[in-house]
Order: sequence, then C-alpha cells, then structure tokens
Amino acid sequence: MAEAVKRRIWTGAAGTDEWNQVENWTDGIIPNNGENVTIAMIDSGTAPAPNAPANLNIADLYVEGNIGGGPILVNGAFHWKSGRIAADLDLKNDGSVTTGRVELSGTIKGSASLTFEGDDQLLLDGGTIVCNDNVTFTNCGLRAVSDAPSRFTSKNFYIQDTSRFSGKSLAVERAAGGLLRVDGELDVDEGAKLIVNLGLLEGTGFLNIIYDATMDLEQGIPTSAGRNWLIVTPWHTTARFGFKFPGSLKL
Repeated sequence: MAEAVKRRIWTGAAGTDEWNQVENWTDGIIPNNGENVTIAMIDSGTAPAPNAPANLNIADLYVEGNIGGGPILVNGAFHWKSGRIAADLDLKNDGSVTTGRVELSGTIKGSASLTFEGDDQLLLDGGTIVCNDNVTFTNCGLRAVSDAPSRFTSKNFYIQDTSRFSGKSLAVERAAGGLLRVDGELDVDEGAKLIVNLGLLEGTGFLNIIYDATMDLEQGIPTSAGRNWLIVTPWHTTARFGFKFPGSLKL
C-alpha cells in the first residue's frame, strides 16, 4: 500500500514569517517537497504571513490564512477559503476559491479549471490570474482594490447566478476561440474592462456594461493595421445584452 501523503499545517505560532522555523508548524515539522500544506487562519490581520521558499513543489495546498514568497508548484488540489495570497502559484489541477475574505496580490497560473463561489468578490491588489481551461463564477466576482493593474485571463468563462467585475484597474479577458456563457447576470462596472476576443457568446442570462466600464469586442481577424474592435463605452448608461438558449453569437 502506498504511503499516505503527509499534511503539514502552518500556524505562525512563533510570530515570524520564517518558513523554516519549526515553531511555526504543528508538530514542529517543516514541509518537504511532495507533501500537503495547509496555511491555517491567523487571528491577527497584521500577523506575518509565511514566506514560502522559491521553487517549492507540493501536493495539495489549502489556504485559510496569508502566504507570500514562492513560486510554488501545486501538483494536487488547491482550495482557498480566506486570507491573502502574495505568492506566485502554478496549479496543475482543478482549484476552487470561496470568496468573502480573499485577496490576491500575487500571480496564479492554472493548467486546469478554476471555480469561484460565494457571496462576495475576490479582491485584486495588482493580482494576476491566468487560467488555461474553464473558469466558473457562481454568485461572486472580481474587484480591483488599488490602482495597481489587475488582470484575469481565461479560455472559457461560465457565469452562474449574479456575478460582478468592478474596479478601474481591472481587465478581464476571454482568450481567442473561447466561450463566454452567461446563465445568470454579469455586471461589469466601476471602470472595469471586459475584453472578448474571437469566440462564442451564449447563455440564458444578461451581460450588463454599466456606467464607465468598457467592453472590447473583437469582431474581425487581426490585420497588419491592428485589431478591429467594437468598443462599448456607455457613459452614465447601461448597455444590456440578453442571451436566449439555445442560440449563440459567434464572433
């Protein structure tokens, strides 16, 4: 029988950000490559976050507190429930995020699918997310909280229930050849930019471009003169796009 993958839990009990300080880990054991790591909730919002070593290679990662450093290669599951990620993560499998108390200033790259659900927005403070597969938002969204540019790029977007992208420094981009499916209602507002490259728009819900938000819709093949964009910029108005199943709009 294969040996079970060990789970190591960061508590920050020593009050430092030192990854290699045994007092910061339950049982006083520092994680090795290939083990599961849990960043437990730290009561104080000002408590030091663990500064992960460069090129850490682990199995599963569960984040319920704060973490920095890296880059970290995550070969197993990724679950993020609370706290701030200032590290750079490379995800090889599906991941999930529960919004409400989560903030990103690092970079997350996902080779598989990502799901976001909850009743709030993922806060982006100069954070970047690149998903090479599907991303699903269920009753949540993204919000830029500073002037530092934040960006979310994915091949396919699926919007369930009511979701929202907001903040003037936020850009959300659907990759060329992908799908944007809205089965609930997606609001893009407060200066956020939605970039929809060549691909499909479909669903049963509504896409709302509100106030000073913009939607860049690529409607033609790029040429040497540059891209052919349709720019929707409704100033103090709402642009509302409805989708009816099973029809879709091919760009």
